[in-house]
Amino acid sequence: MISRQWRGLARPERARDYEEHLRTETFPALHRLSGFEGASILRRSVADGVEFLIVTEWASLESIRAFAGANVETAVVPENVIAMMIEYDRVVRHYEVVERQQVRPAPQKFQLCLAASASSTTPGVTASAPRATPDVAASAARAADASETCGGTGHCGSSRPRSRSSGICDGQFGI
Repeated sequence: MISRQWRGLARPERARDYEEHLRTETFPALHRLSGFEGASILRRSVADGVEFLIVTEWASLESIRAFAGANVETAVVPENVIAMMIEYDRVVRHYEVVERQQVRPAPQKFQLCLAASASSTTPGVTASAPRATPDVAASAARAADASETCGGTGHCGSSRPRSRSSGICDGQFGI
């Protein structure tokens, strides 16, 4: 996999326009190309404007050619985007992705605790677990019915109980 990276500094008042351009024009066009794997928009405010780093992922340099043309190092920057920028890279950087770590959703069988807790009428008590088993699901459902919390003990089936929003145990069952 190849990571293609481009940087541009947008005028502060045009930063949202640029994001919209990416979402409505660039990314839909890329999705139609064979070998396009995905993209990220990274942004940060700096003194002069809003800096963007656009990272796209491709199956190969050959697949990038379908987007960028014969010289894959040349940035593809439409005229309307140039008007939004203070400065931008004329040349992109390509990196071979050596390793990619990503979090995967829990397999379907692990959703038992969620289903068991969905019917709970106890406010604020939910139960789910990345490593739930039917026994854990039943235990979580009983605890939810009894208004119990895991208290960080792992009763929710996770070796590290986590809250729904922060990923840190909040003393309740669930994520």
